[in-house]
This record gives sequence, C-alpha cells and structure tokens, in this order.
Amino acid sequence: MRPKITYNSYISYKNIVYNYLDVFFKNVNLCQINTGNIKSIYDKVTEKHKSVARLLRVVLKGALQFARKNDLISSDPSKNIYLSKTVNYGKYGFLKIDTTKVLNDEQVFTLVEKSKVTPIYLQILFAVIMGLRKQEINGLKYSDVDFVNKKLHVCR
Repeated sequence: MRPKITYNSYISYKNIVYNYLDVFFKNVNLCQINTGNIKSIYDKVTEKHKSVARLLRVVLKGALQFARKNDLISSDPSKNIYLSKTVNYGKYGFLKIDTTKVLNDEQVFTLVEKSKVTPIYLQILFAVIMGLRKQEINGLKYSDVDFVNKKLHVCR
C-alpha cells in the first residue's frame, strides 16, 4: 500500500527499491542483512550518485525499522551506519546557478510580451515574477490570493 507521501517522493522511493535494493539484495534473506552489506551498498552507490545514496539511506532505514517493529528481524542492522564522509552535502542555503541556463532581463521581457496572447500568460507571469514551479502555479486557487495584505499563499 502506498504510504501518505507525495507522488514524486513515492516514485523516487520506488525507483530506489527497484534499481538498487532489489538488485543488491536479490539473493539475500532479510535475516542475512548485516552492517557489512549495508555499508557496501552505501559505498557503491555513493561512488556514482551522491544524492541517490542519501535517498537510498532513507528508504533502507525506513524498511529495516519497519521490519524491526514488526518482529521480522531481531535488530536494526542500519543503526549507527552513515554515508561515507566523501558525500558532499554542501552548504545549506547556497545554490550554485549556471548562468548559461538562465534567461537575462531582455529574454524574460520578450517571453512575457510574446505570451500575452497565449492561454499560459498568467502561468508564465507567475513563474517569472514569483519564481513558482509549474505544479505550484497549477495548484493555485482564487482563495489563495490575499488582495488586502498583498500576499499569495502556496498551499498545493
């Protein structure tokens, strides 16, 4: 049964299970999983994809904690196992932007002007002015706009 998480998170977790956990633990019983197995899968995935390794850790810890809660295993082998220090988490709040992929002021103005006659004009305007994502724009309702206090509430 699908847990109560967003659809995109569910798909990401599902991909981790099918692409990594099923492949790595294909012929391993649940009771045979140990800290060595977990450490080696963390290291292998970290070499290729650092962000996937973080997600893999979340999924694997959750699965093993579930198994421990339901007495399928006697102890949680993922306890006190962390990703290797080679994983660069980066500084919180800093984002490196590739300026070659960003529109300049002139291009943004042209985009807004050309879109005035299209049905997606307001979506482009919200994206450019407010920095909203496509799904956030599509989820907006009239009740989300507070005209008195000049605020926009993104809830969906």
